Amino acid sequence: MIRIPTLADAPMQTKAYAYFRGCDFTTDPAEIDDTRSPDCLNMIADDAGFPVKRIGWRVVTTLGDKIHSMIFAHFAGVTNPCIVVHHGTKLTAYDFTANTSTVLSSGMANHDSAMFLHGGKLYTLDGSKFQRFYYDSGSYTSEEVKNVAKTPTTGVLGHYEAIGGGNYNWVPCEADEEPNLLSSSQINTLAGDAIHKNFWLTEHGATVTKVEQYLNDEWTEIADTNYSTSEDATLHKTKLTFTTAPAAHPDGAGIDNIRVTFTSTMNPADAAQIEKCCMATQYGYFNDNRFFVAGNPDKKHRDYACGVDDPTYWEKNQWTDIGSDQTAIMGYLHYGDVLAIIKEDDNQDAEVYIRSASVQSDQSVLFPVQQGVKGVGAISKHAFGSLRDDALFYAREGVFAIAGTDASQQRTVQNRSYFVDNKLRNEPKKDGACAAVWQNRFLLAFPDTGHCYVADARMQSGMNESFVYEWFYWENIHACRFLEFDGNLYFGTTDGKLCKFNDDLGSQLQYSDGLTRVATPIDTAERHNWENGVAIPARWTTRADAFGTFSHQKSLSKHGCTVMLRPYGQSTSSVYYSTESAYKQFVCDVDMTAWDFAELDFGNINFSSMDSPRIAAMHKKVKRFQTLQIIIQNENNEEPFGLYGIQLQYMVNNYIK
Repeated sequence: MIRIPTLADAPMQTKAYAYFRGCDFTTDPAEIDDTRSPDCLNMIADDAGFPVKRIGWRVVTTLGDKIHSMIFAHFAGVTNPCIVVHHGTKLTAYDFTANTSTVLSSGMANHDSAMFLHGGKLYTLDGSKFQRFYYDSGSYTSEEVKNVAKTPTTGVLGHYEAIGGGNYNWVPCEADEEPNLLSSSQINTLAGDAIHKNFWLTEHGATVTKVEQYLNDEWTEIADTNYSTSEDATLHKTKLTFTTAPAAHPDGAGIDNIRVTFTSTMNPADAAQIEKCCMATQYGYFNDNRFFVAGNPDKKHRDYACGVDDPTYWEKNQWTDIGSDQTAIMGYLHYGDVLAIIKEDDNQDAEVYIRSASVQSDQSVLFPVQQGVKGVGAISKHAFGSLRDDALFYAREGVFAIAGTDASQQRTVQNRSYFVDNKLRNEPKKDGACAAVWQNRFLLAFPDTGHCYVADARMQSGMNESFVYEWFYWENIHACRFLEFDGNLYFGTTDGKLCKFNDDLGSQLQYSDGLTRVATPIDTAERHNWENGVAIPARWTTRADAFGTFSHQKSLSKHGCTVMLRPYGQSTSSVYYSTESAYKQFVCDVDMTAWDFAELDFGNINFSSMDSPRIAAMHKKVKRFQTLQIIIQNENNEEPFGLYGIQLQYMVNNYIK
């Protein structure tokens, strides 16, 4: 008698999903690697590399109006550090220790801005004004930088030189510092000799505002009745004539002892060139540190460098035109000992340039710029970051890295976001994206959609410089600006909320989004100070798995199918499956709660206090499918969730007809 095999005779096979990595939105769900997910939401890799639910965030204060920029600041004379926020037309210092806010200015431009600190003072560029703020005598003070700008010494040691026979030649001032864009005021120094009354300045059209003479070890102002000025048509310079010939320097002739401050029609101030800028970075060589600014819409391809450690001094000729004047500078990236300058997309010209620093024989420092090759340009001015010295920026095509300091290399710009590029390309308003580096991760957020893409520096695929990161995908992160300092990550929103990620909270409040302060807390306990949080839906979905053969049907066994989950003080999850003909069918609920008195919920208690992994049987038979996906999710507020592995028992059935 011939025996026909039945389903029960088919050999049982095992499929395990472990060693998870990140999501993959680019490869077809049936073709991606077992370690990645085609539908992963609000997960991140823990220290051991397993996917866990991300932590949530809370609103620390509401300021109103769109947040344009933020900076961590500790003003000289102020006890507590603060976060300075430019929102709408206001500049506010938020003391996060005392939870108090102080408005520093109500006259800011409602525009993108940049801020930087120098000498205990805060400098702001909002596209309209260049201001600085500091704390003095118990209150904050502001001033426009052009009103306190450095007066450069443009000429030194103008003097007379004896040529014999009682005759002298006039030796003009030696050129010294460049004029300042912020101010038309300059200084020339001269050497008196008690013989000559006439001296010439370095420029014509000068209006002298002050003359000083070095007497008795100090500079003393000379009354304007003791000198006069005129224009010398022959030398084409302004002539300064004293009523009495100034004496020589006490230490001898030939030493400058006259200081003349003047303005000139030759070099009028042009402060607007700096005031219209709205982006800034710091770069230098050893002790030669300078701020570079850009963003002037009239000179969108130009950046400017201040004097050495002096943001009140912007030399007239210390600027650089970067590439074509048709495309704007979008941002800067520090990469090793060079500064990368990234421009917007250009159909013809290069978008990446490399600035370096070099010391000359006279110890001066130059900052040459090397043109890069044609590649991709940045699309947002706020989406830059260096992840473990991997200089990243967001372009229309994805996230890219500067792969070499030599800008002429053909492989200078390389894609780092392959696994999420398909989803990234569909994001609206790409120019509004912002980025930050936090806890060895690169975060790229879109304020309108609340989507956030996270690259993990510890998880890479590829070799040498040609690698891509593993990525995760979050929702409900409506960040328009990020600020990271001291391991804390804040973000601002378009409606003026200043938010902070909950990694500093000790309870499971960590796993809640949008927490707000309790108006009148009954005590200082964490749970009595924050409320109104919402759940963070988190899930991990396996690939659409054909289990090695797409020509046969398969069946999932009711026995031997398990999930291994991470235990927490309170945690649950739900398991589903999807096939080609049935979407998200319920399998079971799993309780991963480990008894933690700090998080004890008497409505959800299982009397287990072990913190070892939870292994739960699925007890669900699935008949005759072509492809299968397992979905494990948690959608409960204040509950963490983590996945260690999935193991399935299945049988291969007949051919698909």
